[in-house]
Amino acid sequence: MESKTLSFKNGDKIPLFGLGTWLSKPLEVYNAVLEALEIGYRHIDCAYIYGH
Repeated sequence: MESKTLSFKNGDKIPLFGLGTWLSKPLEVYNAVLEALEIGYRHIDCAYIYGH
């Protein structure tokens, strides 16, 4: 699976497509992250809440 990326000014890259986890229930998010990693996701957004 070819992954498109975004590039930062410093040369770092992040996969364009990722899994967001905000407002997920604990067991749901655990299982979703495991499944996402198994199928090839490498961008997992686990921020508790933005702006705090």
